[in-house]
Amino acid sequence: MTPSPVVLLVLPDAANVAAVRPGLEAQGFGVEHADTGEAARDRIRSGGVAAIVVFETLPDEDGLELAAELRVSQPHVAAILVVAEPTSRRDPLADGVDDVITLAAPPEELGWRLRLRLAELRRLGASRRRERFLRGVVRLCDLVSPYADVPALAAAIAPGLMGLPGVVGLRVHLESDTMGEGPVVVIEAGRPPAEAGPGRVDVPLRGVEGTIELAVEPAMEFDDDVRDALGVLVGSALSGARQFGALKDRQLRLERGYVDRHRRLSRVSARLERLSDARDSFLALLSHDLRSPLAVVLGQVELLEEGLVPHAMVPKSAGTLRRQAERMVQMVEDLLDRYRREDAARPIPEGGDAVRIVAEMVEAARPLAQTRRVELTLTAPESAPIEADPAAVREVIANLLENAISHAPEGSAVGVSVAVADRTVAMSVRDAGPGFGAGGSTSGSGMAIGLRASTRIAAEAGGTLRSAQAPGGGALVTLSLPLAAPQLASAALEVYAPQGSAADSVYALLGQNWEAPRFDDIAGALDRMRRQPPAAVVIDDAVHPESLAFLRRMKNDAQLAAIPVIAVADDVQSFYDAGALAVLRRPLQGPLLLGHVRRALRLVGDLPPAGGSPPDVLTGLPSAATLTARLDAALDQARAAGLALPVAVVRIEDLKQINRQHGWLVGDQLLLWIAARLGERVRTGELLARVDADSFAIASPGRSLEELQAFAAETRDALSRARPRLGLARVDVRVSAHAFDLTILAPGGESQLATERGRRGN
Repeated sequence: MTPSPVVLLVLPDAANVAAVRPGLEAQGFGVEHADTGEAARDRIRSGGVAAIVVFETLPDEDGLELAAELRVSQPHVAAILVVAEPTSRRDPLADGVDDVITLAAPPEELGWRLRLRLAELRRLGASRRRERFLRGVVRLCDLVSPYADVPALAAAIAPGLMGLPGVVGLRVHLESDTMGEGPVVVIEAGRPPAEAGPGRVDVPLRGVEGTIELAVEPAMEFDDDVRDALGVLVGSALSGARQFGALKDRQLRLERGYVDRHRRLSRVSARLERLSDARDSFLALLSHDLRSPLAVVLGQVELLEEGLVPHAMVPKSAGTLRRQAERMVQMVEDLLDRYRREDAARPIPEGGDAVRIVAEMVEAARPLAQTRRVELTLTAPESAPIEADPAAVREVIANLLENAISHAPEGSAVGVSVAVADRTVAMSVRDAGPGFGAGGSTSGSGMAIGLRASTRIAAEAGGTLRSAQAPGGGALVTLSLPLAAPQLASAALEVYAPQGSAADSVYALLGQNWEAPRFDDIAGALDRMRRQPPAAVVIDDAVHPESLAFLRRMKNDAQLAAIPVIAVADDVQSFYDAGALAVLRRPLQGPLLLGHVRRALRLVGDLPPAGGSPPDVLTGLPSAATLTARLDAALDQARAAGLALPVAVVRIEDLKQINRQHGWLVGDQLLLWIAARLGERVRTGELLARVDADSFAIASPGRSLEELQAFAAETRDALSRARPRLGLARVDVRVSAHAFDLTILAPGGESQLATERGRRGN
C-alpha cells in the first residue's frame, strides 16, 4: 500500500492550521505543523516530507525566502506560498516557489494544487533519472575499444555499467551459438540479480545472442528507448570484441608463420657469417699454422742436401720430417672436413640415442687408451634420445676422446659421462692432463681446428660445445644437445598422399615414429577431423586436384584452424598463403619431413618434455612450473649444505607498450631475441626459464650471489643498449634485472618470484 504524502504546514497561526488540516487529511495527505522557519528546516532534514505550505510572514524570518531556500536545497519537495492578499508583494514564482495561494482559499483548492505540483515533480524526477541514465550509457562508448577481445572489453565496461544510476548489480551472458560452449557469463559485478521481481531488469543484446540482467533499486523504471540503447551498445561492443578476438587469433597464427620464416632467414644469415669466419680462419691457417711445419721440413731438407747432418743423425732427421709431414696432413684433413661441412646441405636429422653413440665411441677408443696406459670410464643412464645426426655426434665424441687420451698422463683415467637435465643431453669428457690453462689441451693446430670443427657441428645440431678447466685440474669438454621429444602413443598425424607414389618410402618413415594413418583421398576428411582432431596433417597435393581448396576450407574452420599442416607441393607460395606451416618440394627427403613434423608437434604442445611441464610455446624455454619444481628440489639441499641458491630475474619493462606501438609480432620477436641473448650468457648447469609474459629467470646454483648480481647488472646494461632490429622496426628496450638468494627467505614463505609477479598484478 502506497503511504500518504506528508505535507508540512509552516503557519504561525494555530487557527489557520486547524482550518486547513481536516480538509487535507480528508484528501489523503498526512499533515504536520511547524510554526517557525527553523523548526521547518529541522523537520525537512529528517526526511519524509513531500511538500511544504509556508505563510509569507513568519515570526523568525521571511516566509518567501524560506520557501525559495528549501526549494533549492530539497528539489524533490514541492513548495507552495500562502499570501494574505494576491497582490501583497512581488511575483513569488520568480523566486522559485512552485505555486501561490491566498489564505482565504478553501482546503479543497489547496489539496488540488498540492496533487498537481507533486505529479509535476514526479514527472520531472523521472525525466531527470532517464537523462542521467542515458548519459551514463553514452559514457560507456568511451570505454569501448575496437581493439579489445571479449575478456578485455568485459574488464573495461563492467565499471561503466555499475556506474549507471540505480544499478546495484549486473550479469551479462552470451548464448551457446555465440561462444560455442553453452551460455557463458562474460561480465558479473555488484549484487547478483534476483531470478525475478521488481528489482530485476532484463535487457536483450543486439548483434549477439545474449542478455544483460540488471539488479536495480526498487524505484528505478526503464522505458523501451533506454533498454534498446543499452542493448545495442553492449551487444555491438561484444560482437566487435568477438570478431577482434578471432582476427587476433588468426594474426597470431600468421605472425608465428612469419617468425618461423624469420628464423630460417636468420639461420641463413648466420651461416653466411660463419662462412666469412671460416675464410678468415683459412687465411690465418695458411699464414701461420701451415708455415711452421713447412719451415721445419725445408730446414731439415737443406741440411741433408748440404751434408751437414751426420750419418748417425739421419734417422732422427727423417723421423722429424715424417712427424712434421703427418702433422700437416692431419691439419689439411681437418681443414677439408670443416669446409665439407660448410658446403653440405644438411637436412634436419633423424636423431639417435646419445648413450649408445657414446658407448660405441668409448669401445672404439679403448685400443688407443691401452697403448697409452689410460683407463676409460663411462657413466650414463639407460637411454638419452637426441635430435641430431648420429654420424656428426660420433665425429665430435671421437675427436674429444682422442684429444683427451693424447693429453692424459700415463696411468690416469679419462672419464666419460652422459647426463639428462632440462631437456638437454650433456656428454662430457674429462682428463687429468695439464688442462686449458696450462696450454696442454690447446697446443697444436690440429687440436685447435678439431675443437672449432666440433663446435660448428654441435651448433648445426642445435647444441653447444664448451670447454673449461676441470675442478682439481685437467680439461673438461661438454657437448650439449637437445633431448628428443618422446613419441606419441596415440594417433597424432593424418597423412593424405596417393598410393604407389615415388615418396611411399618417405611417408613410411612417419609410421615408424608415430601412429600416422594414410588416406588416398580427402573425401570426408573434414568431418573426420572434427570428430577426432589430429595433432598435425601432412598433405600431398597429388592426392586430389582440390588439395589447395581443401587446405583453405580447413583453415577457415574455427575448430580445425589451429592444426598445423605440412604440404608437399610445387606451388609453394599458394600453400603458404593458404595457411600451411611448411611446404616441401619434390623429390621429398625423409629427414626433412621428419624434422618439420617434429616442429609442428612441438608447436601444438603434443610433445611435452619427459616427466615435466610443457615448455613455453613461443621461446621453447622451460616454464615457470619447471623452474619452481627445480627450485623446490634444490632449496632444501642448499639450506642443509649452508650454500646459496642465487636466482636472477630479467624483466622487459615496456613489453605492453611495444605490443601496442609495433604489434604483437614485434613483441614476440623481442621475446625470442631476449631468450636467445640470455641463452648465450648462461653457463652449463644453470636453468633459464620464462616465468611470466614479460619475465625470465635464471637459477644459478654454481655462482655466488655477488657474481649473479654483477651478471644481472651487466645483462641489463647490455640488453638495454642493444636496440635490436625486429623486422622493419628498431626497438628501444628497457630491461630490469636483479638477483637474490633464495635460501634467505623464511621457511614456508612465498617464493620471491611469486611475490614479484603478484606485486605487478600478473
